[in-house]
Formats: sequence, C-alpha cells, structure tokens
Amino acid sequence: PAAAWEQPLPGTPDFLSHRTFVTPPLTAPGLYLIVSSARAGFRPRDNALYVAPFLVTDLVLISREDGEGGIQVQAVSGATGQPRRGVSLDLYRRDWSQGHHRILAAVTDEAGLGEFTVAQELRDLRCFVVGRDGEHLALDDRGLWLFRRETPAEQRAALVYTDRSVYRPTQRVFWKIVAYGGRRDLGRL
Repeated sequence: PAAAWEQPLPGTPDFLSHRTFVTPPLTAPGLYLIVSSARAGFRPRDNALYVAPFLVTDLVLISREDGEGGIQVQAVSGATGQPRRGVSLDLYRRDWSQGHHRILAAVTDEAGLGEFTVAQELRDLRCFVVGRDGEHLALDDRGLWLFRRETPAEQRAALVYTDRSVYRPTQRVFWKIVAYGGRRDLGRL
C-alpha cells in the first residue's frame, strides 16, 4: 500500500447513524483506492471491508451541457480557482457492457475552457470527462448527456386527486380534476 493508518471510531451506544470524517495521510497527487476493514489484517471472512476511490489533485473540472448536443469543460486550480491552460480532456462514453471508451479529446485554452462538439450519430449518450495536467488527474463522473434540447411547446395535462389517501369500506370518495395548459419553461400554466 502507498499508506496505512488506523482510525479509532467513537462509540455508538444510541443505535443511530453516525459519521466520522478522516483525512487520509496522502499528499502525492494520484488516484488511490482506500480499503477499510473492521478487523486488523483485512481478512475476508467475518469482516466488513469497504473500498472507495480517492483522488488527490489540484485539478478541478467544471462541466456543463450546452443544450445543442455538446459539452463545455473548464479546468481550474483547486487551490486558487485560476484557469488551467493546456489540460488534456478526454470524453468517454459510459458503457458497462462492453467497457467505457474514449470518443473525443480536447485541450483547454488560456481561459481553461475546452469544448466537445458531438456528431449527430453520437447524440443521446451518457458520458464522463477525464482531465490530465502533468501528475494531476481529475474526473467529472456526474453522467453528462449528449442531447439537443427541443424547443419547449405548449402542453396540456390534468391532475386528478382525492380528498384523502385512504378510505374505509362504504366511505364516499370525493375527487377533483385540475386541467391545465401552457408553457412550463415560461411559468405560464
């Protein structure tokens, strides 16, 4: 292992959920897997093991869909918030059956911006972005969608509701219907 440490946890006599925050003693940039064990020796039987990815980096990615089927990514320093130029960005298609694979690459400009413009045949894909700058690595794994937003149109719908959620036998059911139409994006219904 790159590092090992032990962290005593406070008691939980009240049977409620508790959280304890621990700062791993890792300073070198990189992607680590933190493995925790309820018992010394990390034995697999009669034990609770948990694995979590942990990224030590100064690189931060801010991604947003542009509404036209593309993605804009800004790379900034985590310590200062200043844009990072020359960061290599890779856009990966999320594919759990055949494996994730890179579909596009970009490099950030002086404002820390990189853009992915996607061809029509690659639309409607779920993606994620990986950024690299020297030894620093960043991941935006929120699940970005490559799609073109349709122009909002008039919609018509109805809401049917009753006066209570549970009824006893022979009790009358009172109900109402609210019919409405309009444009949700404008807040006019």
